[in-house]
Amino acid sequence: MYFKKSFFILVLVMFLAACGSSTDTDAKSNSNAKSDTNEEEEIEKLFSDESDDWKVELSAHLKKGKEERILTLSYKGDDPKDIDTVIYDVQGTEEFNGEKTLNGQHYLTDTEKHKGDVYTKEDDPSIEVTIEWKDEEDTFELEEE
Repeated sequence: MYFKKSFFILVLVMFLAACGSSTDTDAKSNSNAKSDTNEEEEIEKLFSDESDDWKVELSAHLKKGKEERILTLSYKGDDPKDIDTVIYDVQGTEEFNGEKTLNGQHYLTDTEKHKGDVYTKEDDPSIEVTIEWKDEEDTFELEEE
């Protein structure tokens, strides 16, 4: 009789342990499925604003867990050769700045790729861009299109 009780308890413990481990395995596989879904998610956003002199666009594209951010500054004036250096400063979700020349072109770009989602994760990010050229300055509040 003692042997039957011990055997029954041993079988019961093994059964419960097996059930517990499958739950852990299921939880891990569900977690992996969620991260795989996020890796496969593709999101594109475009933010812009413009003045009499400039059009500013910031696009963000999330694909396979990596985000590419492209800032485009387009000069709307007649002769971009008049502008030697353009200084820009971006404040908000991500902060960066730079100094470039137009080289006779009507636009310039600043591109960056990084892991994760900076611009694509927020519903309504606040993005402010300031451009300085010659002795002038324009500030833009970018809105999502």
